[in-house]
Amino acid sequence: PIYLVTGCGDLEPEMQDTMQDTRTVILKMDFDQRSSSRTSSVYTIKLSQYNTHLILAMPSGEVLTSNYKNFHNQDCPETLPCSIAQGLMNTEDKKVSLEIPLNTQMKIFAFLFQSEEDYSMSELFSGTPEVGYYGESRSFSIDTQTNNLSLGITLIHVPGTGTDTGGGTETDDTAAPIIEQVTAIESQTSDSTPEYTFRSTKAGSITYGDSCDSATIIAYIGNNTIVFNALSDGYYNDCTIKIIDSEGNESNTLTIPPFTVDTTVNDTTPPTASVTAATITTSGNAVVQSTETGTAYLVKTTVSVSNNFTSITGAADSQWNSVAISLANTDTNLPATGLADGTYKVYAVDAAYNLSSASSNSVTVVTDTTAPTASVTAATITTSGNAVVQSTETGTAYLVKTTVSVSNNFTSIT
Repeated sequence: PIYLVTGCGDLEPEMQDTMQDTRTVILKMDFDQRSSSRTSSVYTIKLSQYNTHLILAMPSGEVLTSNYKNFHNQDCPETLPCSIAQGLMNTEDKKVSLEIPLNTQMKIFAFLFQSEEDYSMSELFSGTPEVGYYGESRSFSIDTQTNNLSLGITLIHVPGTGTDTGGGTETDDTAAPIIEQVTAIESQTSDSTPEYTFRSTKAGSITYGDSCDSATIIAYIGNNTIVFNALSDGYYNDCTIKIIDSEGNESNTLTIPPFTVDTTVNDTTPPTASVTAATITTSGNAVVQSTETGTAYLVKTTVSVSNNFTSITGAADSQWNSVAISLANTDTNLPATGLADGTYKVYAVDAAYNLSSASSNSVTVVTDTTAPTASVTAATITTSGNAVVQSTETGTAYLVKTTVSVSNNFTSIT
């Protein structure tokens, strides 16, 4: 391969918008960067033999191969990926003008052809020219302010093509790439497509071993982050990677530390329950909260609560009440109806049945001993009429003849 650096170029005023969602941008391919122990001039001499450079803009998820005809967008079969845009690079200034969509992640696929005469686009796709080098850029996108962009391309040499003629002196590169781990995969992960980061001293193609694979097939000098293809739940201890540079030099084999993928990992974190301190009657409400949705329980402090909420629901009905928590961290009214007098704490249970600790605050429930006040509008009415009555509390009003002896219990009326 030939290895290049990605960077941004100067803005040039010669660009123009062609559609509302696309923009014509000049892309500069920088093939003159130094790589490993070999000089830029050597690569320049070698690349000068390749007169035709086909440039394709591709969706960032596409996988590079040397078969450029798979990516042409004219009459592209439904089973193959199609290019967003394509053009032939000017080999003098190494620029190509492409109309590409805004705010879309894409990358460049480049294919170099060696010939005495330049190929036209129609000749490339109607004939069978031989690809000498092919490669891809890193993923990028443009916006309405992008006019000019410089992209680095890592080129892979197709074995058996090209020559080393054309001048210059070249020493065989026998130095193998060295790769080492930067960031490992967590030993227990619920992510079926985990990321792994390693560092390489040279660019080249990535070879994956055993259970793990990835759509990323090119490594660059420095840090490289790869995303593994979807893995089934299980234990992985045989995943390896290595790099092969343009001269066929193989790196050391990097063994990825063992890890387990478990996408069914349960929630084991309990919520936190709270209650507004107050003294309430059995006709009132405790104001409670939970940090998670689920159920809140108002429980008398004499109840022994273990790590399971059934120790609450197994107590007498007069010792606890509950309410559903549909919004986390939001005040919710929990009725005290039917509860015995006493001090109460709040517990919360989340959707995974994790039970919280008791709330730090408490409420006191007391029986209502204050009688309401009744009133009636003075009037003379017939047996077909109505008396107009009021009470200071909800309940039942009784219209009773004064000759009836009424005690402190309403049964003396009924």
